[in-house]
Amino acid sequence: MAISLAATLGAFCSLQTFLTTRDRDLDIIYIVRTLRLKEQTPLQHAEAVRSWKLHWAWPRDGKRETLESAGIPLMEQYRDAGLDMMFNFAQFEDGTVSVEAGLMEMVSRMRGGRLKVFKGQNDAWLEEYRLYHRDGDGRVVKENDDAISASRYGIMMRRFGRAGDWDFHRPINYPKLKLV
Repeated sequence: MAISLAATLGAFCSLQTFLTTRDRDLDIIYIVRTLRLKEQTPLQHAEAVRSWKLHWAWPRDGKRETLESAGIPLMEQYRDAGLDMMFNFAQFEDGTVSVEAGLMEMVSRMRGGRLKVFKGQNDAWLEEYRLYHRDGDGRVVKENDDAISASRYGIMMRRFGRAGDWDFHRPINYPKLKLV
């Protein structure tokens, strides 16, 4: 199984984090846990999830310097707080960052049973999914969409997902058995 983590890097607003697990053989992505923190700084958000020890995907605007962040890009604030940030922002293999393409992949995976959301620790994600909609002109309404966006980033960067810290090259210790 590979694990990836994505977070929307919004300054002092609702911060969403979600944990996914991927079955590479069946190409199924499971959304395991969603964490919603409101009115928290990046340092507080990082503190809440640092123990997960995962590789983080981040949006394209994570390198943007903002007044709220004292001129320091949010991605750098998360990295400095001890999170293992991916080198590049979330993008598809061809380098594109299309929101529509990401949403269509999510819909396709959901309809095909290849994107599954665990019940219990994903109430924030399920709430956003129920409220997600388009306006009269067919454009996505970008309000309260942090968990959906974080999911999209994780799906876009799934190729960089990695297995846990298991040591596959360690010697196998067989128990000493007495033969009869």
